[in-house]
Amino acid sequence: MNILRILSILTGLALAADHVRANERPDWKSVARNHEFSASLLLGPSVGTGFSLLGTVAKTLGDGFIPDVEETPSIELQLGPVFGTGLVQFTIALRWDFHKDATWSFYGLGGLGGALGPAFTLYPRTGLGAFYWLLQNVALRGEFSHEMLGVGATITF
Repeated sequence: MNILRILSILTGLALAADHVRANERPDWKSVARNHEFSASLLLGPSVGTGFSLLGTVAKTLGDGFIPDVEETPSIELQLGPVFGTGLVQFTIALRWDFHKDATWSFYGLGGLGGALGPAFTLYPRTGLGAFYWLLQNVALRGEFSHEMLGVGATITF
């Protein structure tokens, strides 16, 4: 008798979960992030043995190019000191955000990066990252790239 009760409870929970899933929007098509600009602050270990503090500003370039996926391309500028090295790190890159749902967005970036200091360096800049949206316009941000492992926060406006 106890087994029947357990099975009926599990069946009820499974049906309820299916009902909730059926009413959710599908991943990658559900959340439009309608903002024109974003600003971020990232910090973490960087080029050489330094520690970076980067300020970033991004301008959205439109609604994206893939009709069945909610995505947003942006042009992003990054600038900040690399403590412990005497360098200033900079980047200009295309960042392409893919919005999975109301909580998560993932991105790739590619462009040019470099450092100013005793010597000028320029290199290709590539990276991957994620936003964890706390509010409609506030997110935590993590990024793994060619020259930095950073965490920080982002606001959109």
